[in-house]
Amino acid sequence: MFELFSNVYESPDLHTVTGNTIRPGGLTLTKRALDICHLKSGSHILDVGCGLGATIDYLKHSHGLNPVGMDPSLKLLNNGARAFKNLSRVSGIAQMLPFSKHSMAGIFCECVLSLLANPELFLNECKRTLRPSGHLILCDIYSKTPENGSLSDLPVNCCIKGARTKTKIEEMLLTAGFRIICWEDHTALLKELAAKLVFAFGSIHQFWENTCPGEKSETIHNVVNSASPGYYLLIATTGKKDAG
Repeated sequence: MFELFSNVYESPDLHTVTGNTIRPGGLTLTKRALDICHLKSGSHILDVGCGLGATIDYLKHSHGLNPVGMDPSLKLLNNGARAFKNLSRVSGIAQMLPFSKHSMAGIFCECVLSLLANPELFLNECKRTLRPSGHLILCDIYSKTPENGSLSDLPVNCCIKGARTKTKIEEMLLTAGFRIICWEDHTALLKELAAKLVFAFGSIHQFWENTCPGEKSETIHNVVNSASPGYYLLIATTGKKDAG
């Protein structure tokens, strides 16, 4: 018997393919962002939507940073406490970060922005929480076509449902007071994940059938096929551009 997962990121079928990172490319873009941001050892870092904790484990043990993970899913937090031990985690929602003003040198938000009903409120919270010249690191799915209204009809909570265009994402960042210093397209990582799903389940349709059996599976398959999703890395800062 199948178990219905309204949140795809909680599905063990997805975890069997993505591993503990639960996103395209695993830690590839996490490492890329660290190469660009040059965060100092010991810096306080927040990982919003930390899932099982793969990123905070990497930040702590491979880069000497002082990370804390936050996630609204008690299921993922509890499972993560067994997978990655002795890490700081809190339960919370992105639109109300439980941290004081200017307390973080960096905020990671990996495959989370597109899940939020009010991303503008979250970005304002990031601006409040980051220190001057702090870094916001986003990686997520985006829409390569003009706003696709059909995506909102998806009967499941997943990154594709909330995909926005590059223009809209940049507009939200600028409105919140950020300066964008990096945008990179990494759609190849999304295609790689799709290929792995096909290999594991025989087809993307079968993956959706395992996750959301019945009519919902058919709806998801059709809507996703009609979209043109890409995958990006975006890094923004609260600091101003250097003069000259």
